[in-house]
Amino acid sequence: MIVRFPRPIDWSLYLGAIALQIFGIAVIASLGSTSRTELAVNQAIFTIIGVLLMIVLTLLDYRTFKAIAYYLYIVGVIGLLIVLAVGSKVFGATRWIDLGLFQFQPSELFKPILAMGLAKLLTE
Repeated sequence: MIVRFPRPIDWSLYLGAIALQIFGIAVIASLGSTSRTELAVNQAIFTIIGVLLMIVLTLLDYRTFKAIAYYLYIVGVIGLLIVLAVGSKVFGATRWIDLGLFQFQPSELFKPILAMGLAKLLTE
């Protein structure tokens, strides 16, 4: 079964992560300029998306990721290769893919994928 619901949830993990995000947004907003206010709003939007994603991932069975680890690894490597082909250069390094509304950094997504792939490889 992919989704395990209901199950006990450690609310302190959720509340700790949310508290850190709220603190970070408050620090960004307190810097004062108009561009910083826009940055704080964007950070709040990404925080909401992140919390929703955290809840969804909590409900998924971790064994599902073990079953698809190699496929995720291939997708991750393809993402890294796309950066080489069409990535935008920021501060002298090519690591972002410009998707219009936002920029995407495949290397950040690849970190947990690499951990899952290595875990599956080492357990076999």
